[in-house]
Amino acid sequence: MLSCFSVVKLGSALDRDARKRGTSVYLVQRAVPMLPPTLCEELCSLVPNVERLAFSAVFTLTEEGHVVDTWYGRTVINSCAQLAYSDAQEVIEGRSLPKNKLSDDLAPLVADDITSLHKLAAQMRQRRFDGGALRIDNVKLAFVLDGNGLPTDAKSYKTYEAHQLIEEFMLLANMSVASKIAAGLPDLALLRRHEKPMVRRLDGFKERAKKLGYDIDVSSSGQLFASLRTIKDPKHRQALEALASRAMFRAKFFCTGMVDIAKYGHYALNVPLYTHFTSPIRRYADLMVHRQLDLVLQDSDKPFIDRESMAKIAQVSHANSCSILGHTAHLLFHAAM
Repeated sequence: MLSCFSVVKLGSALDRDARKRGTSVYLVQRAVPMLPPTLCEELCSLVPNVERLAFSAVFTLTEEGHVVDTWYGRTVINSCAQLAYSDAQEVIEGRSLPKNKLSDDLAPLVADDITSLHKLAAQMRQRRFDGGALRIDNVKLAFVLDGNGLPTDAKSYKTYEAHQLIEEFMLLANMSVASKIAAGLPDLALLRRHEKPMVRRLDGFKERAKKLGYDIDVSSSGQLFASLRTIKDPKHRQALEALASRAMFRAKFFCTGMVDIAKYGHYALNVPLYTHFTSPIRRYADLMVHRQLDLVLQDSDKPFIDRESMAKIAQVSHANSCSILGHTAHLLFHAAM
């Protein structure tokens, strides 16, 4: 992931402002970045054929997508192209990359990489769901804007296999880094947990589903996912997925030293440890995780922050993300009107 923690020093004015913002906000017409545009849009963004500093989690995988080795460290990335999801999707569906994105000699090599990554991600994804993970695809809105940047229409946002490809490797990095910092900083690690829904809420959801003619197994996240997947009618499935999500808690950040270890787990992902590592430019929690991973790799016994301060950062990060989600939803609703 592109690195900004070496530039945004802990306790600096830049750091304090980023902490208050908590995250970047994406509205219909524009984005409000967490960090100054010079950093997030230029110096810390990948540009083809330009060297960029990064903090990387490098995995060695088998052909079946099993991790056999992991390395973390500071790196320099010099990318050869800047592709959109739609470009990768073209390759996944057997077509060629756009000619204006890459030179003729590089295009086949990049296409081969995309194909290989897609095959790995598909196997990893299948194993996650076979192992009991849950995914609820609530409908997301996409807006059509006119020449003045004002919304003229709204439609459902469709995701493709290219999105799933990126998601799998982001999840792998997040879970791996979570394990690393939890082991190295057992009382200080900034993780993200998702509590198991209350039995009362799940039972209420199950009764509603039964009234609609569906018998949903809510005994575990995996069984819930399997039951929802059996619903053939897409409108009925969307409705029940929306009801299921309302029965659940929001995932939240926490400091390991302030929560019982039995509550560390992530219900939807069905994993014992999880964090956010992949977006330090737009989420303050990820920026802190980068700092923690760097501290662990240095094998330092001098934490840069105490447990109470880290717990406060976790609390503020969660509060900011919730309030921004609500405010953004409010703005999107009125924009659609």
